[in-house]
Amino acid sequence: LELILMNINFSPDSPNGFELTIQVKKEFPRIKILICSIHEQVEYIERAKQVGADGYITKSVSGKALIKAIHDVIRGRGAWPLDGFWDIPVKKKPTPT
Repeated sequence: LELILMNINFSPDSPNGFELTIQVKKEFPRIKILICSIHEQVEYIERAKQVGADGYITKSVSGKALIKAIHDVIRGRGAWPLDGFWDIPVKKKPTPT
């Protein structure tokens, strides 16, 4: 097994994708994890990096972008929208005025 395509939200009774990423990386550090989520907010992407994921894509990306992300993560390059991996608007929290 080289790569896990990880969702963030599962059933309420199970760990979320971030918690599972921590567990997998602890037990199997060589396995690459690409998080795939509906969430486009910066906070989710930053959290994915914090827990040790190797990339993050949204479920709205094209099949071509998904395949590129998988290849890049397997090759150790990562796939991060904030690094310009693909052109989607990343949602940021509004700045208080």
